[in-house]
Amino acid sequence: MTKRNLVTLTLAIAVFIGSILMTPQIALAQTTKTAKSETIIGIVVRIVNDSNIANSESESWYMLQTAKRFYYLDGDNEDFSAAEGQLVKIQGVNDGNRISVREMDFTPKETRSFGEFPQGQNEFDSESKRFPAQVSNFLGVPASTMGIRSVYIVNVNFQNDPSTPATAEMINTAVFTGSYSANNFFQEASFYKFGISGTVHPNWITIPISNANCLDNMTASWTQAVNNIMAGTPGWDQALSRVINWPEIPGCNYSALGTVGSRGNTETVQYSWLQLTPSTLANGMAYYIDYFCHEEGHHLGNNHSGGITPAGTVTDASDRADFMGIRFRYPNLYNRLALGWSNGKVATLSGPGSYTITLFPTDHTARRGIKGVIIQLKDSSGNSSPQFMSLETRRKFRYDDFHAQYNAYIFGGIGIRYGAVDMAPNASRPFLLDTTPGSLTGFDDAPLAVPMLDQRSIYTDLQYGVTVEVISHSLVGGTKVLVTLTR
Repeated sequence: MTKRNLVTLTLAIAVFIGSILMTPQIALAQTTKTAKSETIIGIVVRIVNDSNIANSESESWYMLQTAKRFYYLDGDNEDFSAAEGQLVKIQGVNDGNRISVREMDFTPKETRSFGEFPQGQNEFDSESKRFPAQVSNFLGVPASTMGIRSVYIVNVNFQNDPSTPATAEMINTAVFTGSYSANNFFQEASFYKFGISGTVHPNWITIPISNANCLDNMTASWTQAVNNIMAGTPGWDQALSRVINWPEIPGCNYSALGTVGSRGNTETVQYSWLQLTPSTLANGMAYYIDYFCHEEGHHLGNNHSGGITPAGTVTDASDRADFMGIRFRYPNLYNRLALGWSNGKVATLSGPGSYTITLFPTDHTARRGIKGVIIQLKDSSGNSSPQFMSLETRRKFRYDDFHAQYNAYIFGGIGIRYGAVDMAPNASRPFLLDTTPGSLTGFDDAPLAVPMLDQRSIYTDLQYGVTVEVISHSLVGGTKVLVTLTR
């Protein structure tokens, strides 16, 4: 299934919230507010603008999220990135939608050091998380990604557009009850360790606002109006994920937006905003299911799964084998380990030597064999890098509906990814290596393919002294790979 045929905009709001909830506490202001100086407390969040996600491009800016709404932040002398995800006290001029920051006080985030892998090849049961203390800092299972997550979905239209393009029953089937649904995807992706449950509001609600200026108003006055109407509704106040569906909004290219939660947070309410366009409603609402799962992935703390070339060029959301990339597929190894959704053993490699390992698909329900490899990378001086390399193989199965151009994925190729060891920072994410840069199919043939005839299939990273060679593959025996580390 194609992730996005049209240029769509997936807005991921990067937010680490301690205890502030989005609650409907104020009435809507219908008049223009006069700019005034004041002190405001909230969370600094990063907005990622994915209007050109089909071309793997994005931009970002910072906002302040309070219990009431979001504010744009301006301030030439402030480093908002240092306060990202932090509770801050800001003094500045508030014009009603934007704050010109004069002073910002906050407690800097604690920097976590990464651990050293044990030397040699070591295998660990990824399901029970019997990892040694050295690697537990990025392989711990967050509580928010296990069990059932509560979701409440409401369909909302406007005073100038009362259209109702979908029924509650359609949404309920797409998200909760269908054999091909968001809940079914999460159950299968997590080997039935995680799922979603909740309610679709039975009727459309109309907010007393027009649908003009969607980017400025969607996360502010529109959401505030929805909360005012839904306050006290059974299930709404208790839901960890609140999903607001709109009818198609003329001139608004933001088809899917979502807040990015802190890994392990089970207290803060997260939001998604989705447009019910003709394309999202077609084909059994396949695109809607795709967008819903992608935004829910942000709620669980995931960022986009990007891409990288051997020359080091990074692109956003280029991963063709992950639901946080540009295609709707099962999670890659990096996200499986971060979410606690792996099944079977994972091998860690550290130190000079040659290691021959047979890998089985990460999405295979059988617990046999090794389902992935994590390599400790070291620089030219032999010092451990905050980056690691992961290896995995996939197969054509259910949501991993790889088509003909994805032969490297289907027939045992090795997906190579780079990522930061410390999973906690919201900027950390995996980058799929394109082992065939310049090919017409881009990242569609990114994995290191199984060798044909007398050819060899090798990738060498000179920076870290790593060589990966695919030796052989069989449907029953998995993919045999040789990893050589010089440091």
